[in-house]
Amino acid sequence: ASAASSRVYVLKDRRATTPLPRGGHWYSAADLDHVPLIMPGHRAIMRRWLHASPAATVSALQAPWVRQGWFDDAAAWIQAHLAQQHIHVLGPLVQERVWALSCVMRVETSIGEVYFKAVPPFMTQESVAMQEVSRQYPDLLPAPLAVDTGRGWLLMPDFGGDSLLRVPDLSRWQAVLRRCAHLHMEQARAVEEWLARGIPDRRLP
Repeated sequence: ASAASSRVYVLKDRRATTPLPRGGHWYSAADLDHVPLIMPGHRAIMRRWLHASPAATVSALQAPWVRQGWFDDAAAWIQAHLAQQHIHVLGPLVQERVWALSCVMRVETSIGEVYFKAVPPFMTQESVAMQEVSRQYPDLLPAPLAVDTGRGWLLMPDFGGDSLLRVPDLSRWQAVLRRCAHLHMEQARAVEEWLARGIPDRRLP
């Protein structure tokens, strides 16, 4: 970013009660014109955000999860699909990671940890790929609990086991790499089937 540019971040606190730091105050949208700001130029940005409708698109180039109301929609979708499968939620929905290419959230349930992932519109085929890989290789990937291919949403149980990042045994890494290589070689013979499922063609030509 250049010296003349800056970023403004929006944080929504979902706790029932939020203690304020000493000297902190809550302000409403109606108070905005009278709130002293270190950078007065941010006032217009804040006003536009506060008065945007929940369905308003921030920008066609930005991820869907920056829109107001997106988190609530995703949480309701997760809850509905878990309830349909008689899976009980035992804890809060925790945001594990959010960046331009995905939003990943985790929730503790009666079957263990369940993960939700959302991707941008140009990556919605990921859920299709996950379904097919889990069908062909059930020993490698658990079947998704729910998918919404239109929105690029995926709900999956925890994989189980230990992360390789915590496994110092190189033979375990070698075994995994061999299995991944075999999977890729096997699927290289099924390119047309993958393209028919709507997976993007990213071959070198």
